[in-house]
Amino acid sequence: MANGEIEFATFESFKTWFDEKTKDHPLKNGRWGPFTEDFARGRVPRELLKEYGKQLYIHIQLTNVYTTWLLVSLSRLWLKYPDLYDIIAAKMGSELADPKPGGHGRTFVKFAHSIGLDDEDLFYAKPALDTEARLNRFVNRVPSPALTAVDWMLEGLVGHFMKVNRDILHEKYGLPDEALEYFDIHIHADLEEHGPEGEMLLERLYKLGLVTEDDYAGMSARVERAIAGW
Repeated sequence: MANGEIEFATFESFKTWFDEKTKDHPLKNGRWGPFTEDFARGRVPRELLKEYGKQLYIHIQLTNVYTTWLLVSLSRLWLKYPDLYDIIAAKMGSELADPKPGGHGRTFVKFAHSIGLDDEDLFYAKPALDTEARLNRFVNRVPSPALTAVDWMLEGLVGHFMKVNRDILHEKYGLPDEALEYFDIHIHADLEEHGPEGEMLLERLYKLGLVTEDDYAGMSARVERAIAGW
C-alpha cells in the first residue's frame, strides 16, 4: 500500500469512512448541475427542463443495460456464490420489473409527457457530452465486485436527490403527483433497497475474502469522484 492511500481492512472501516465522507454529499441537497439554484427557484425555462428530461431518459435506458450486463459478466462469481446472485437478482428485479415489466423507466414517461416531451422526443434523444462521459465508465466495462458494491452504495444517495427534486417539481413547476411517480419510486428504492443492497454485497464480499488491497484505491476514488460530481 503506497503512502497516502487509504486502507479498508474491514467492511466496518470502509463503511465508517463512507458515511463520514458522504454526510454532506451534494445529492442530499438536490444539487445536480450548473442550473441548480435557478431550478430550485422554479426559474429554469421549460425548454431546458425538457432537455434534462431527455438526458435522464438516456441515463435510465443505459443503466438498465449496465445492470443486465453486470449479471452476465460476473456470472462465474454468481455461480460460485449463489447468495451473491440473490443480491444482484433482487436489484435487477427492482430496476426492471417495478412497478411492472419495463421497470422504473416506464413511469418516467409520465414525467416526460408532463413537461412537454412526446415519445418521439425520447426515442431520438441524443446524449450530451457530460451524459456520455458519465455513463461510458459504467457501460463499457464492468468493475470489480467491490467497486460495483460501492457504486450501489452511492446509488442509495440518489434517493435524497429524488426527494428534493420531486418537491421542487411539484411546488415550483406545478407538476401533479401522478406525473412524479418515477421520483416517488426512487425515493423508496434508492434509500431503502439499492443503497442497503450495496452495503450487503460489500459486507459479504469482505467475508468471502473478495475485497483486496487492489480495490482500496478504486473504492475511495469512486466516492471522491461522486462527491465532485463525476
